[in-house]
Amino acid sequence: TQKGILQMVRTVWLADGLK
Repeated sequence: TQKGILQMVRTVWLADGLK
């Protein structure tokens, strides 16, 4: 679902920001 994709992208962004 689109919502699932947005959730995954958001998680990636957060992980990238923590690097």
